[in-house]
Amino acid sequence: GYDKDMAKKGKKTYATMYGKGKTEEVIKQHMDKARESLQGLALQVEILDELVTWMGTREN
Repeated sequence: GYDKDMAKKGKKTYATMYGKGKTEEVIKQHMDKARESLQGLALQVEILDELVTWMGTREN
């Protein structure tokens, strides 16, 4: 499809412009950011889970 070709071109252009090392560095930065936000999300879920459990024990 059209999008795949564009993505391929974009990746190729990016790697050519910045070099492989720089491209990998940028990808790593994006991965780190994603991981951070995922950890934050996991922490929120954990806290909510504990709250729900605590509310449950309080009612009994």
